[in-house]
Amino acid sequence: MTVGNQLIALVLFILIGFASGFIFDFYHTFKKFFKFTPWLQVVLDFCLWVFITIICAFLLVLVNWGEVRFYVFLAMGSGLIIYYFVLSRTVKKIYGFIIGRTLWLMKLLIRYVVKIFKFFFRPVGRILEKILLPVSRRIEKGKRKIRKISRPLGKILNKVDHKRRIL
Repeated sequence: MTVGNQLIALVLFILIGFASGFIFDFYHTFKKFFKFTPWLQVVLDFCLWVFITIICAFLLVLVNWGEVRFYVFLAMGSGLIIYYFVLSRTVKKIYGFIIGRTLWLMKLLIRYVVKIFKFFFRPVGRILEKILLPVSRRIEKGKRKIRKISRPLGKILNKVDHKRRIL
């Protein structure tokens, strides 16, 4: 490998470090907009690092035929550090703006779609209500009858097993 090829590879690995920073900042900003449970955050963090590792390994094969050398880690790390000191704040603000506007647009779109469905399907809903309301009343009456029958049975079964209630 010539010196020129090594310099090109070095620059590409610095750019891979930049790309890793972009991906991580997007994920970090995304996490601020959506509150995840702690176990889901762990799973998402793991998936993020697997994703970044796969991308870096793929690009390592493309750029350097998969040869892992010290300067590869040095270049990727320096690219990541340069990205965080130079661009990270600006990129996070841009990501926040884009994600915020996208969510606002989706909420607006969903609100109008729901209004359209309510407008067109309200008459259908009223017809279905008139058809299904008597059926639901019959089901409720059946439930009450089953409860009346099962209560004495439950009392008998609860006398047998004192540790927990069955019905």
